[in-house]
Amino acid sequence: MLQGWDLKTYAFEQRTTAEVISRHIFHTLREQGGLPVNRIRLWETPTSYSEYEGD
Repeated sequence: MLQGWDLKTYAFEQRTTAEVISRHIFHTLREQGGLPVNRIRLWETPTSYSEYEGD
């Protein structure tokens, strides 16, 4: 539907939880962007976040 409206979309192969998104951002920045990323913290609310730390 969003693609039909010509809106920007980004498809994930699994449900888009904060954990999945933070892991995806980490790997995208590190592997595709070549950035020395150690950790990604994605805030969901002012007091709740998901954090992904690489290997």
